[in-house]
Amino acid sequence: VVFRGCTGLTSADLSGSTITQMTGTFYGCTNLTSATIPSTLNKIGTSTFRDTAITSIDLKNVTEISYMAF
Repeated sequence: VVFRGCTGLTSADLSGSTITQMTGTFYGCTNLTSATIPSTLNKIGTSTFRDTAITSIDLKNVTEISYMAF
């Protein structure tokens, strides 16, 4: 839950990271419209992008998306 409720965040680039799972990371970042996730990410957990303004995201390597992830 790294950026939870960070309303000033409009974009995030985690492409250089090696994380494989995210849960609740951007929950409540209401102005977040774009995010670049790492190619190693394979699971988007509950509330990762919940209550954000994400309009598009590349999920090609993601194999699991939890309930209410968006």
